[in-house]
Amino acid sequence: MKSLIPTTLLALGAVALAAPSSLAQGTATPIPGFNGGELSPDGFTVAGQNGTGTFTWNPVTGFTFLPGTPTFPNDISENGLIVAGQVNDLVLGNKAPGFYSLVTGTWTSLGQHPSMGGGCPEFGNLFAVTPDGSMMGGMYWDGCVVDAFTWTQAGGVTILTKGAGGSGKLLALAGNGSGIAGGWGQGGALSSQTAFHWDAAGVLTLPLDRPANPGGLGDIRALSYDGSSFVGRDIALSGTTGYLNYKGAHHAIAANEANSISADGRIVGAQAGTGGPFGTISGYVYTTFGGGMDALSFFAQFGVTPAAGQVDFGSVSDVSADGNKFLVTSADSFFGEAVVITLPDNFTSLGGGSTGSTGISNLDGYGWLNPGLKAGVELTGATPSSLGILAYGASYNPTLLFGGLVGPVPAAGFLVFPTDANGSIDFTFTWPLTMPSGATIFAQYGVLDGVASGGVALSNTLQITGN
Repeated sequence: MKSLIPTTLLALGAVALAAPSSLAQGTATPIPGFNGGELSPDGFTVAGQNGTGTFTWNPVTGFTFLPGTPTFPNDISENGLIVAGQVNDLVLGNKAPGFYSLVTGTWTSLGQHPSMGGGCPEFGNLFAVTPDGSMMGGMYWDGCVVDAFTWTQAGGVTILTKGAGGSGKLLALAGNGSGIAGGWGQGGALSSQTAFHWDAAGVLTLPLDRPANPGGLGDIRALSYDGSSFVGRDIALSGTTGYLNYKGAHHAIAANEANSISADGRIVGAQAGTGGPFGTISGYVYTTFGGGMDALSFFAQFGVTPAAGQVDFGSVSDVSADGNKFLVTSADSFFGEAVVITLPDNFTSLGGGSTGSTGISNLDGYGWLNPGLKAGVELTGATPSSLGILAYGASYNPTLLFGGLVGPVPAAGFLVFPTDANGSIDFTFTWPLTMPSGATIFAQYGVLDGVASGGVALSNTLQITGN
């Protein structure tokens, strides 16, 4: 990964101000009378349970209570279409894994374990659903032993291997529906909770097993969209902490547990403290490009502070797919309310790419462009092991060229980077303290590609606007 941003590029942005705007601030929307829940991948809908029943909530329509006996929802799909958790199965006479469909307006039970071995003390639970609702996963009781499983409408139930453990529990699924999953196992040869990771073929590994954590004690609580990164709790010899495994690299997080992760794996929500009715918890945010920070300090950078009368945020319990929305509980477990915090999105795709040997590549940004903060841009899906030319400028005048539209015209400059074996280019930078609010830069890659029109495949143009 590169760690630079050209001086000329920054100077250009400093003067690219048609009409300077005020500093973009974050917003906090409270969920009245509720302190918990699950956030949909788009960050718009929250699912939860209160004294009235199981509900979905959004800031436009408020609470929508779902029919039937209240059960706590464990996950929610895009647009709130699927709520996954438990249902009261009237045939079995007990709780079973199940989900609610907003489209049909009904709950569906997945019944009992395929072995028909009964339940102890219930029949199971769903803990994860992919954004499109096509795959779900959780745990089944088989007698008094727990099995992790996945479920699809077409294929039904697939029981996952338990390895050395007598029980396995699935807590998270990759968002792309590949079947990559995470959770934990316990029992049998595993005396303590041990992090389990299943690949797309169902092969089980213990990803935390290393000299600092013999046996790999801990769990996996959330995965990135493609399943290459995941977070959870690491019960190492030096003590229990949260962690991020980002594309195979282990990052320790200075919090008790990490709960959620953005689609690209770069942004993590976590919590420190003991919790419970008499304990104290404090939220924590970790990013691969900026490191870790307590939630109070992190959100203060965007003008967001706790509700009146409170001094801290509680757990950062969920993060939207794009990493710009956070479900944050209150540190006051008795009277506090959860909030959905929305941060500014500083990157906009303007399209215009052209097809190369690997299709149309994508240029996107991550992080937030407040003065002094770290952020980055990444090209993906380009020609592997080639050269990418980054054009940048203060003006956007889309011009037909190389089978697509070149956006930064006239270009103020060009930078050359090699693409890696996956066809990616990634670099981070610090948005300067002197950068005026509203500074805008337009950037676009052209990648050398013999299949493309004119030998150059264009990415989309990315508009980069500072706060």
